Amino acid sequence: MSRPPQLQTLVDALESAIDATCPPGDARACAHSIFSALRESTGEQRPTEQKEPLDCLTNLPDAISNTRAGPSHCADLATAFDALYPDLAWQRRPGSETDPAFHSGHATTPIIGPLGIEVRSDVIIGAGLVAPGVAYPYHSHPPEELYAVLSDSEWYNESQGWYRPGLGNVVFHTPNVQHAMRATNAPLLAVWALYTGASPP
Repeated sequence: MSRPPQLQTLVDALESAIDATCPPGDARACAHSIFSALRESTGEQRPTEQKEPLDCLTNLPDAISNTRAGPSHCADLATAFDALYPDLAWQRRPGSETDPAFHSGHATTPIIGPLGIEVRSDVIIGAGLVAPGVAYPYHSHPPEELYAVLSDSEWYNESQGWYRPGLGNVVFHTPNVQHAMRATNAPLLAVWALYTGASPP
């Protein structure tokens, strides 16, 4: 089974973007696990279930434009992501209703993983969009995680506090570390990848 061309282009662009600035050590080992698994097998392809458009998605054109103005690896990823956009189903984080600003000011979409357009359990890839001035709340999870940062935005890691990684750089979260992110005066766009280590279906 082969991966659809537009999805494969996104995977390749994400690998290049992460490889361009990924720090050595655990972060690079995580990237190796993710992309080796994606080369070794392809999961079942599933049609997208389109959902009601979200208000936050009005920020996506600006986010894509800002990303294309960055380093070439960002521009390539933005182009690949934009081409895949019609196949993606965006949603809000469950439970976000308790924070009205966050509820209306964010959107996420699964791309690869149990809920993605390629179904598998060992790798999870998705994207997140946050409106200007909105914060994605503190959270943690067992799998380690890499983000390709596609905007000038602020990020939090419990080991270093708030910081600005910069457009085009990589953020790495170790298992169960508390982390968050927030947009400044421009929308925040990022593509994230987790390696669970579980066997693909």
